[in-house]
Amino acid sequence: MHSIPGSLSELRNLIVSPPGQWRVVLQDEYGCLHRVVVPPGGHPRQRDMTVFLDIERHPDSPSDQVVVDAGKPYDAYRELQAIIVAAKTSVLIVDPYVSHEIVTLYLARCAPAVTMRVLTKNSGTTDHQSFVAEQAKFRQQVGQRFDARIATAPLHDRYVFVDDKSWATGQSLKDMAKKSATYLVELRDVVPTLRAHYEGLWTAGTPV
Repeated sequence: MHSIPGSLSELRNLIVSPPGQWRVVLQDEYGCLHRVVVPPGGHPRQRDMTVFLDIERHPDSPSDQVVVDAGKPYDAYRELQAIIVAAKTSVLIVDPYVSHEIVTLYLARCAPAVTMRVLTKNSGTTDHQSFVAEQAKFRQQVGQRFDARIATAPLHDRYVFVDDKSWATGQSLKDMAKKSATYLVELRDVVPTLRAHYEGLWTAGTPV
C-alpha cells in the first residue's frame, strides 16, 4: 500500500497499469467527494485534482482501501470490525477519542488467543468516561490479554495495528462516517517505523 500522494505527479507515479481499474477519490472545493474511475495506465485530469483524498482499486480487483460515504456509520463499523476480528495474535488501536464502543463493538469479538491494547488520551468527555468503565469490566474478565494506556505525548492520528498489518482511518472509531465520509487505508511500506513510534508512546504511557 502506498502512502497517500500529495500531488498529481505523485499520483501519476502510483497508477502503473495494475490489473483492473483504479478508482480515485477526490474532494472538490465544496467538500463533495467524487470517485473518478481511471483505466489502467491512465490518470485523473488536472481539473479533477482539487484535493486528493484516497485511491482504491476498482471493485473487480482486490482492495486494500475503503471509502465510506457520510451517513453510513454501520457500513464503516462492519468494514473495521472485519479487519479487527481477523486478528490472530494482537491488536493495537491508537485513537485519541474513544468510547465504550471500542470494547463492545470490536475488541470483545476478538479470538481468545488475541492480545488487545488501546492507546488513547484523557479527553475528559463522557465518551472517555464510558470507555474507562467498560475497559475495567473487560479487563476483569480477560485479564492480561487486554490493556489500555493514556499517551503522555500529543496524540492526533488514528491507527489500527492488527498482527503485522496497519490501517489508518480518517476519523475516530466511534465517529466513523456519521457526519462526513471517511476512509480505511492499509499501510505497508511505513508499518515498521509507524509501529515503532507508537510502541514508544505505549511504553511511556500511563495506565487508564
